[in-house]
Amino acid sequence: MLKDILKKVAKEDAKYGGRPQPPAKAAELRRLKQEALDQLGYELPEDYVDFLEIVDGLDYDGVVLFGSSTKPLVDKPDIELEGFIEANERMRKDLEGADQYIFFGTDNDEVLAFSFEKQEYLILDEVSFDPFESYYSYSQLVAAVLKKRFSE
Repeated sequence: MLKDILKKVAKEDAKYGGRPQPPAKAAELRRLKQEALDQLGYELPEDYVDFLEIVDGLDYDGVVLFGSSTKPLVDKPDIELEGFIEANERMRKDLEGADQYIFFGTDNDEVLAFSFEKQEYLILDEVSFDPFESYYSYSQLVAAVLKKRFSE
């Protein structure tokens, strides 16, 4: 499911000169898994790791999905794509109540997160943290957000 929608995103983005991020390297994924446990107390879901094995983050039509670390976009090297650990540390520092969530990305003025309390993946208002939609997996969350780009 996720692989198919990412192929569609890459094909559409290529029409405008965009290129997907390369896959994360095995060493980057091992480091990220350990840092997520050590710094955030969170075990990364397998489908997020699978996503990073396809593309190491994404910036497409207002949707930003954090990569394994902060690095430049391959098609826009003057723009950095924020890494998972860095983004979560920044958001936890800057946003009240953010320590109740793990953040995977943003969609314009919404955040894509996992709720410790609800044990669900959510699309939240970035200011109030009011939930708009909930999903049972990272893959479902990302697929739903990206599919909206093709149905509008």
